[in-house]
Amino acid sequence: MTAFIKAARDRQLVSDPCLARLIFASRALLGLVAVAVVGWFLSGSLGFNFSGVMLGVVASHFSLLLARQPARRTRISTSLIMIPGYWLGLILIHGVAGQPALQIVLLPILVGLGFWLQNGRSRLATMIMAAAWIFMFTIYFQAQDGSLIWHLMVVSVSVPIMMVLRFMVWSEDRPVSPSLIQRSHQLILIRAAQRASRSEQIADVLGWLHRSMVPVIQSLEAHPDIDAATRAALLDRRRAVEIELLRAPARGAEIAGMLAENPDAGSVKVSYGLPVLAHIAEPQDAEAEEKTASAQSSSANISRRRAIQVTAAVLPAALAGFLISPERWPWAVLVAMFMFLGTENSGRLLSKGVQNIVGVIAGVALAIVLSNVLPPMLWLGFAVIMMLTFLAFYLIPAHYAAGMAAVTALIGQALALGGGDIAMLLQLRLSEVLVGAAFGLFAGLCVMPEKASDNVRRACANLLNDVANVLDPDQAGPGTARLRDGLAAAYTAADFGRLSGLLIDGTGMRVALIEMAQLQHLTELYRHLKARSEGEIPTHYLYELARRCRATAEQVVNRRREILTPLSWPDNASPELGVLAAIDASVQAIARQG
Repeated sequence: MTAFIKAARDRQLVSDPCLARLIFASRALLGLVAVAVVGWFLSGSLGFNFSGVMLGVVASHFSLLLARQPARRTRISTSLIMIPGYWLGLILIHGVAGQPALQIVLLPILVGLGFWLQNGRSRLATMIMAAAWIFMFTIYFQAQDGSLIWHLMVVSVSVPIMMVLRFMVWSEDRPVSPSLIQRSHQLILIRAAQRASRSEQIADVLGWLHRSMVPVIQSLEAHPDIDAATRAALLDRRRAVEIELLRAPARGAEIAGMLAENPDAGSVKVSYGLPVLAHIAEPQDAEAEEKTASAQSSSANISRRRAIQVTAAVLPAALAGFLISPERWPWAVLVAMFMFLGTENSGRLLSKGVQNIVGVIAGVALAIVLSNVLPPMLWLGFAVIMMLTFLAFYLIPAHYAAGMAAVTALIGQALALGGGDIAMLLQLRLSEVLVGAAFGLFAGLCVMPEKASDNVRRACANLLNDVANVLDPDQAGPGTARLRDGLAAAYTAADFGRLSGLLIDGTGMRVALIEMAQLQHLTELYRHLKARSEGEIPTHYLYELARRCRATAEQVVNRRREILTPLSWPDNASPELGVLAAIDASVQAIARQG
């Protein structure tokens, strides 16, 4: 039994490293239940209707989704800023109650403005997005004729309730168990090594490794119970596995067995050809700060292009949704808007749109089955709603179609408790989703589309420029954290899914990603050897190699190819020159791809 539980835990940690999604979904469910209970009590005590309770729930829900920044203080300020945003949205919708033409025009303006302002005025953008969110759901719940005072009151209470849970009762900043972090780290490396031994595309394996490691890296940062030596050992082990899988993917099964038998296997054992890896130091605190600042500056910015796209999607979606249902039309707007959240390129937009439709169809079927199978018992209905709410939060980040199925079934179960015509309302929801997804796809694919290859090219150019600054004797060069961020940005931008992969040159992108990974590791190795070397490296090699990196970066962005002549390196070169020669080879390979 113990072995079975351990195996189940390990499978869970591979699919959900550090149990990040499980913890988030559990906290979200607890917070929404608390908001619903308090709202229900207030509505009964003050004699108001149930619509305010629903608005309080969706307000707290959106604050949970939007306030996800790394810094605790930023999350708190974002949550507080959303309250006046909700007030603005409620005042606007009550002011245009009974005027659908104004509502159809005003809602897309709010959504587009919220996206547009993300470029430089993130606080104002947060308020506008909160206003658009509550504006949308006030129409959807048909609450615009209710009491404005009651609605203002309930959203003002719901957000602080969620904040108390997030930052005090069950703090998001509470560190994860060190054993969970280290076990997740080990299992991800083992799974990556196993995949490498079977896969023909090592770039796909390394991309999966990078994406899976994100929760682990976030949990490791500033963990009070994990010392610097342990962090350095984990970093060395991961670096060694990545380099060895790049050099010899066939060793994947051997490396996986080694890590399974010895969780504390050093980098020298994993990558015996590169024993110097064991001595590469952990980045300094300044580099860690640089990494955090870089993540904060890039994660919240949404381009003006995306604002134009989302406006082009939600305006016709609002019109078509109103023609389908004058009462429930905002759901088409919601679907169109969510198509552009977390989708950095056209390929992911296509994948998300198809998954949305598939998930809703599955959710409609599930909701109809539940309504016919479950006995009419109030407590059982609420239990099913809570379970579906948890599944929605847990599944959407990793399995969007399954998460949307849970959301649709959740709506169906809520309608069943209210005594509505489930089949008709779910059919209406399916129509709205089809409309929203269709206009979202049209805007994303036809209005200033952005391909994954463009994002990878920019990430590649940034990494080449950073490498050039490391090599250039006249430049201090960025820290190792920034180099790793550059490679991570490229893997994040790349997407080889069944649908999203249809819109990219997968072969060329995979070659570029492999060369970028080698380039990043070689640059770290060069920096280490240079610091320990007693001899001087001829500066003309460094200047020429830095120039090549910058020229290749410009060519990559401009989609131009060039065959570079290899530099002439001396016989019996030092280890530093050997690494520089390998860097030159990677730059040549990237230049050939263009």
